[in-house]
Amino acid sequence: MDDHRWRDVWEETQAALVHLEQSVQTVRQLERTALRVEQARTLSEGIKKALTLMSEGLQQVRTQTHAADVLLTAAVDALQVDTVLK
Repeated sequence: MDDHRWRDVWEETQAALVHLEQSVQTVRQLERTALRVEQARTLSEGIKKALTLMSEGLQQVRTQTHAADVLLTAAVDALQVDTVLK
């Protein structure tokens, strides 16, 4: 094989290696992107669960506050009746 042919093979090999490296970089970027998407999905699910728990907790607080309000109102009414009857 003459020098010209070797040079052509060498240049084609170098171009193929550059292309391969670019392909590897693209695959790595895609893998990182897929990982970020999965992490975001997991985080989103965690936030959704946390908000659900917070909503449930808020509903419990409202229920307990209403129950306390009813008890306090009943106690005040009983005191008023007791005061009027004395």
